[in-house]
Amino acid sequence: MRRPGDSRPQRRSSRDRRGRGVRGMLAAPAVPLTRTRAERFDDLVLDAVEELERHWSSDIAGIEFAVEDVPPADPRAEFDPGVVMDRGVLLGRLFREGVPGMEGPVIVLYRRPVEARTSATEDRGEVVFALVAELAAEYLGRDLPRGGDPMRRTLALLGTLLIVGTTASAPSAVAATAPRLAGCALFPASNPWRQDVSKAKLNPRSAAWVRSIGRFDHLHPDFGSDPSYGIPYTVVPATQKKVKISFTAYGDESDRGPYPVPRKAKVEAGGDRHVLVAQRGTCKVYELYNARRSGTGWKADAGAVFDLRSNKLRPAGWTSADAAGLPILPGLVRPDEIRAGVIRHALRFTVSRTSKGYISPARHQAGSTTSLKVPPMGARFRLKASFSLKGYHGASLIILKALKKYGMIVADNGSDWFLSGATWSGWNDDDLNQLKKVPGSAFEAVRTGAVRR
Repeated sequence: MRRPGDSRPQRRSSRDRRGRGVRGMLAAPAVPLTRTRAERFDDLVLDAVEELERHWSSDIAGIEFAVEDVPPADPRAEFDPGVVMDRGVLLGRLFREGVPGMEGPVIVLYRRPVEARTSATEDRGEVVFALVAELAAEYLGRDLPRGGDPMRRTLALLGTLLIVGTTASAPSAVAATAPRLAGCALFPASNPWRQDVSKAKLNPRSAAWVRSIGRFDHLHPDFGSDPSYGIPYTVVPATQKKVKISFTAYGDESDRGPYPVPRKAKVEAGGDRHVLVAQRGTCKVYELYNARRSGTGWKADAGAVFDLRSNKLRPAGWTSADAAGLPILPGLVRPDEIRAGVIRHALRFTVSRTSKGYISPARHQAGSTTSLKVPPMGARFRLKASFSLKGYHGASLIILKALKKYGMIVADNGSDWFLSGATWSGWNDDDLNQLKKVPGSAFEAVRTGAVRR
């Protein structure tokens, strides 16, 4: 197994990096082979690579894999999107541009921290596979392999969290870490999407707004294992070619193209036909409404570009791919955050009726009434602190905790209390159905700014 910084392997293994064939006899046939702990760990990494090849084959052909005994001291590591940490200790890291002596990309696992967190060899093998799979998925911008979520198996073994790009496990570490999207921090820490509203003052119109949406209606996850549910998104590299975007309805309120939207970008099922693209490197999100392929480019009713490194809002009165003039992708429930065990931002939801006005960070109204008893676009609701989470588990528990701390923002006209999430066939519908037990009366509106009309 290669070591970063070495021009040749320091430790021999019975197989090459891909596990294809014996390199040569290490001892005479009659002499029992005694393998060191380091060599056995190398074997686990090779086994993990072999298993991953069954799922992704040629996709990981260009990735090198290496092992270090211990991670180097690097105070910036927790801000790197390609790391897996536990309680502040590096377990694995993705080096997109390579390391000395090895051209990139390179995935490095740190043996001793992993060994310290596992006991049985079988358990250690699953943890190693989880690390390899998670870091490879981060590089490829893909979900983990179908046929079983390795991270889900591993969480029970470690009794803690393994999270790409975070220092999670202890609650204090979780709270200090920025949410991430496509390798980028999800907006600056001061951004409204990341605002903790658990202690925010109650909006004086809270009771009326909740009655308008439905006190006895229930929260509803507008996503699930059915691929026709949810809003899909596509992650592209910084080198993705930009193509022409022709706007057919709201061009005067759209950000001009071209956009880096690939021809095979995922399109939302149903009437809205959203296309969401997050670009690595540039840290920008490109969103289209009612999008259709056209020649080598796309046609869409509206389009918007958001810089994840900035708090800049759209011009006052402008729409986006969403009616409220907000970004869509940052407000979705995403499977990578559920695997991480925490959501650190507000979520997006819809109501059937809104008033003619908006609250920042929303920039556009699409209301049908001037009544002050109806919420405007951008109204923010949180789950009441008094609402008991006892009995909730899995993804639903993670979502409800986020709703208590960060809340959810009215982003579009649609079905009441419908919470938005990413399209993913791996969602556990039985788990998500727990959300349907949460009544509208469990929510309250918070004061986040004045209504602009």
